[in-house]
Amino acid sequence: MSGLQRRIVPLGLLLALLPLLIACGAAPVKLEPPRVSIVELDLQRGVAAIRIDNGVAAPMPANRADFEITVADRSLGRFTPEIALKIPGLSSERFELTLAPETREISTLFEQRGRVAYTVAGTLWLDDGRTLAIASNGRLSPTPGKPGSYR
Repeated sequence: MSGLQRRIVPLGLLLALLPLLIACGAAPVKLEPPRVSIVELDLQRGVAAIRIDNGVAAPMPANRADFEITVADRSLGRFTPEIALKIPGLSSERFELTLAPETREISTLFEQRGRVAYTVAGTLWLDDGRTLAIASNGRLSPTPGKPGSYR
């Protein structure tokens, strides 16, 4: 085989396979589990403001979540909101949850302890069908000048 033929054969093979490579498209981006936090727990209004932080550069389109919030080892409940969020890469989005009326009684825990630990654990569903585990924790403290509110 001549030198010219040795160069043309691999090039011809590459050109023949190019449509197949293009048709396959790019592999899905590997997403890391997001960090989920309670921005504010407003027991007067019965609302929890939740933030989902996307720690990767790729956007994270989420359409549903299923998680439990625990404050000071007491469950605030299991939540399954239809969220329809398009979380940009390296950014975050917020949404609100309505709390059950009986959750207002946990305000005594804040009066006794000041700062109270919380956990958020569950699953986040993405638009493409993938799921990501949610497992975050933090601490809430009374919001100055806003009774019944904690952040």
